[in-house]
Amino acid sequence: MAGFLCSVGVVSHSASSGLLLKLGALAAVMALFVWEFRSWYRLRHVPGPFFASISVFWQLKKAVGGNYHEHLNDVARKYGPLVRIGPNELLCTDPDSLRNMSAVRSSYTKGDFYDSGRITPGVDNVVSMRDEDEHKAMRARMAPAYAARENEGFGFETGIDRQLANFIRLLDQHYVSTEADFRPLDLAEKTQFFALDAIGDVSFGGAFGFLAEDRDLFRYMEINESSLPVMNVVSVLPWLGRLVHKWPFRLMLPKEDDQVGFGRLMGFAKNYAEMRLQPGAKPQKDMMQAFINQGLGLDELIQMVYIHMIAGTNSAAQAMRMTLLCLINNPVAYRRLQQEMDAAIAAGAISSPITNAEALKLPYLQAVIREGLRFYPPVTGLGFKQAPEGGDMLNGYYIPAGTQIGQNFFGVGRSQWVWGRDADVFRPERWLQASEEEQRRMNAAVDTHFGHGKYACLGKPIAIMELNKVFVELLRRYDFTVMNPEKPIKTLSAIFFVARDFWKVPPRKPPSPDGDAELREPSDDHCPTTHVYECDQWPGERPSECFIGVMGWLLSCRQAYVEGIDVLYSTNCLCISGDPVLSDLPRLLLPERLASVTSLQLTLRLSLDIVDGRKFFDDAPFTQLLTLISSSCPRLGDFSAFADFVPSQVDVEMDVQKQVVLPLDNFARSLPDLRDLIVKIPALEFGRFDGNVVGMVGVERRTSWPRGRAWRSLEGVNATTHDCGEDYDGIWRRLSRPVRGLGYWITCRTLSERNDDSDDDDGCTWQPYE
Repeated sequence: MAGFLCSVGVVSHSASSGLLLKLGALAAVMALFVWEFRSWYRLRHVPGPFFASISVFWQLKKAVGGNYHEHLNDVARKYGPLVRIGPNELLCTDPDSLRNMSAVRSSYTKGDFYDSGRITPGVDNVVSMRDEDEHKAMRARMAPAYAARENEGFGFETGIDRQLANFIRLLDQHYVSTEADFRPLDLAEKTQFFALDAIGDVSFGGAFGFLAEDRDLFRYMEINESSLPVMNVVSVLPWLGRLVHKWPFRLMLPKEDDQVGFGRLMGFAKNYAEMRLQPGAKPQKDMMQAFINQGLGLDELIQMVYIHMIAGTNSAAQAMRMTLLCLINNPVAYRRLQQEMDAAIAAGAISSPITNAEALKLPYLQAVIREGLRFYPPVTGLGFKQAPEGGDMLNGYYIPAGTQIGQNFFGVGRSQWVWGRDADVFRPERWLQASEEEQRRMNAAVDTHFGHGKYACLGKPIAIMELNKVFVELLRRYDFTVMNPEKPIKTLSAIFFVARDFWKVPPRKPPSPDGDAELREPSDDHCPTTHVYECDQWPGERPSECFIGVMGWLLSCRQAYVEGIDVLYSTNCLCISGDPVLSDLPRLLLPERLASVTSLQLTLRLSLDIVDGRKFFDDAPFTQLLTLISSSCPRLGDFSAFADFVPSQVDVEMDVQKQVVLPLDNFARSLPDLRDLIVKIPALEFGRFDGNVVGMVGVERRTSWPRGRAWRSLEGVNATTHDCGEDYDGIWRRLSRPVRGLGYWITCRTLSERNDDSDDDDGCTWQPYE
């Protein structure tokens, strides 16, 4: 009986437990239903996809696909400027509403989205910081670093120009295709390299070296491409980011001593910040120093390195490459921009590199930049703002307190309510055809991409300055074509656009068409009139007699001739021969013209002293010439010289090391921008070949620090002919192209050098580069 009662008790207890479990499960389901119903009910009046209104997985599914921005644009067009995309999330595509939410006195605050911007557990940065007072104080401490006066003597523009020159040098040396040499270029990668080195120069006092090395240093590109999609998922599920920052999950996060992945970047940031804060560290003229002057500590400086390298580079690089892609796909806009640049160059209205002030005066360039930012905003993250206490009315709908409102930047740029029926057409002319009132409205809409009011991007002026320069400097030198018109680029939308495989082929810029007649006439505006001689033939037909005015024309960046290879505008490269030209450079050319020269190729005729029949090298004129060049052309980056002896190359006595090498090394050290120095001089002994040809051996001297050959050799070329008319059997270093692509070099002599017994013509001979 006792056993029976015990059994009954066990059964009764089991039945009770099962019932309790069922009731508990039912209660949990009912609670979840009530929560879901309340979440749905509070925003039921806002239109949107039904599945999105009851679950966050609608957002998650779209976010992991890589084209989140397109899905959001589709729902905005279907449902209107305010759409429900989650149980507590709305999407706003109205630029006026976005500006109001971010206004200085707005009661809206940062939403849960910004937790995804926290990189180091427990440490906020200016992006992830949600406390309004703390955020305001941090921006006040950061703002001086973005003011030009803090960097006086260094300057944002100087650093950008320096890296722009490195960008052009990289393309010239390795990626310019010809009919015989195909050199594809991944512009997605190279624009990222430029943006990284530019922000390094401006922010940290020196480039990282991406352009110089032409490779993915620190595996940054790999880290960038793998990390941003993760941040994108965390931005949809903010609780996930908060969870992984807690123990024990944070043990699995990247660490500063990692050799790969995001930890590598964290280690760089920590080491750099510690170095700048070391006792006795020399102050620098850069943004980091301005942050230090404002009292930012180690953790804050580390966070600033992250922000600059992630936000400061991805946004600028995306604007560059996508605007270039739009131009390639719109030949009318491409050509019109080139025409505006060509006309400005012909009028002397822009220099090389173009200054920011000059770029602001080119209306079509500004229209292209604004249209590019409209068409492809650099940021695709939604940057949710949180509705204030008491709620608000937004686009005709009541929004309860705590609601998260996302900013549809891509949708704003493609909104037909804002831009009209051709919103999906890249058309810079819209900016020139708009009235003043329309332009103000359009500018306000595009400026939402950089934030507004209390959340405005402090680095916007730097990004715009980069855009003002890069398009002019690239398009004045190259014509770009895509390799695969069907799939010109691969992009991934993950807070920022991530791009790769933007393969292009940049050949040299072709001759201007017949319509540009104003660019054909010789120009002597940069050459004193006393030295101008009017040629009776086009340079392309190799005039037999000209004075220095021709060189002045070439140097002043005009088109050299119509029939063939074009002399690039603003080439800043001189290729000259002849003592009068070399010694009279400061008298023949304006100082500012000489100061802009960055590449120089010379044919030198070295002087001799003859004592008792012995021939000695007179190094005084040679040394004086090097001094003249270094003082007249302080921006030289590439120098190539070919030496010849006059009157005879035979049996010359000289101390090559003391009389040539040492002066050249001193010359190189006097030029801070010099990267490549190549000099060929005759050997001490010469032999005769075939009885009538002087054989010549070249002795090459290079500096020990060049980062790459600025002049590329052509293998197997024929022997060249020099001014004296003798054929040198030895192969000299023949140039395939100067760094900045000059189409001709010039050899010049004066009438006083004429020898009636010689068949040589006086003046300038144009020798086209093959």
